[in-house]
Amino acid sequence: MANKKEESIAKEIVNEKIDVELLKKELTDYVDEKIRNELVENIEKANKKVIREKNYKILWRDFLVLLLLGICGFLVYTLYNINYFELTLNKNSNTQNTNVIEENKENVEVVVEPTLDELKSKYSYLIDKVIISDESIYIEDFYNGNMTKELKNYLTLNLVDFDTLTVQDDYNIINEFNFTEKFKELFSSEYENSNFNYNGNSVRYIGLINSYLTNTLLVKTTTNIQREITNIVVNNNEVKITTIEGIVKDNKLFNPITKEEVEGYNNDNLSNYENSLVKITYVFDGEKLNSINK
Repeated sequence: MANKKEESIAKEIVNEKIDVELLKKELTDYVDEKIRNELVENIEKANKKVIREKNYKILWRDFLVLLLLGICGFLVYTLYNINYFELTLNKNSNTQNTNVIEENKENVEVVVEPTLDELKSKYSYLIDKVIISDESIYIEDFYNGNMTKELKNYLTLNLVDFDTLTVQDDYNIINEFNFTEKFKELFSSEYENSNFNYNGNSVRYIGLINSYLTNTLLVKTTTNIQREITNIVVNNNEVKITTIEGIVKDNKLFNPITKEEVEGYNNDNLSNYENSLVKITYVFDGEKLNSINK
């Protein structure tokens, strides 16, 4: 009997141990689940809080953006109503145009046209070298622009210093080399030797001695022809000098071609008698006479 009782007690002890282990397991499982549930709940709460804060920030940001857009729209509308953009564009356009004009002013060289008096001072010496006597037989050719080789040689001789001419008995010898040097100073055309007349005196070319011989001792005569420059045009190297010319002798004025007296002359400007006198244009290539145009 004692054995059976001991076995019964042993079984109870074993069963109690099993129950304790089971209880321990159940308690452990309960605690674990409880902790897990609380952890999940806390995580969910934390996530919801983060989401709420994020949504709040997004809403606040969107609100600020909308507010700024509204302010910008209001400013644009206000500026449009006061024509700000049109005024600004016009101002910029005017400023650009002004800048362009100022730049052009800086880049464009201001050209001041010289006065006739300034041109006379600079170029009148050119026609001072073209000397013809009112008694010359070439005067009609001269004023008609008929520049024959005889006329050119006549005008050349007026530039020669007569004191340098060789005197032989009762005539002069003019060295051709010296003569052609004066010709080249006056004319742009080629020199041609030729017999010609100098104020009623014969000047003949002698090829054997390369010189001109006169039929008498020459005397350089003065001219009664007066000139008044009315215009000067300069184009690159070309100079055109326009003059009115007449013969002034014994306080009287004459047409240089017809020799007719001009009525009413009172020692005043020749331009006052333009219709009764001769108007011609001297054309120079640099400093050399190229032609005379009527």
